[in-house]
Amino acid sequence: MEYQDIRDVTFAVIDTETTGIFPRSSRVCEIAGVVSHGYEEIDSFSWLVNPEMPMPLTAFNVHGISDEMLADQPVFEDIAAQFLSRIENTVIVGHNINFDINFLNMELRRIGLRFPKLPYIDTLALARKSGLFSRNNLGTIAEELHINNTGWHRAMNDVRTTRQVLYFFFRKMEKEKGICKFKEIHKLSGGKYVK
Repeated sequence: MEYQDIRDVTFAVIDTETTGIFPRSSRVCEIAGVVSHGYEEIDSFSWLVNPEMPMPLTAFNVHGISDEMLADQPVFEDIAAQFLSRIENTVIVGHNINFDINFLNMELRRIGLRFPKLPYIDTLALARKSGLFSRNNLGTIAEELHINNTGWHRAMNDVRTTRQVLYFFFRKMEKEKGICKFKEIHKLSGGKYVK
């Protein structure tokens, strides 16, 4: 995969919403993702997840997901196998993706599973290295790239915004080098794999 053109690589752009910021004491309450082969979308998924705990007001104020919205939703264990099958053999992508990976890994560990060892690309790292934006949060980047980010802080909306930011960096590299190889964009983002 290292020397492949990004058009030949399958990416899973993912995002989570959570009940807090610490994976050990907080839980995932929403997961979404879009799987693309190069620039072509081939799959998408989105689940509200019952976190089995009350939603703190501080978290509700960020994403607007209420206890009532989650009451009849599946718990993480019920969707874990589907989630893992959707991201199989992909490159994981997200904005500040370590946050999402840490939460998902903790959820998986609670049920005796592990996040697969996959390469990942962090669009936050790409944005910081580029020095192109006044701030590197997803909302500011979207605004400065004229990407519609209505509904920010809901998982699927953030996924679709992040995907467009990723494509911006793909096209930038293609314009500069004529081709965007996976190895180069992966290295630029930090060259990391899920541990």
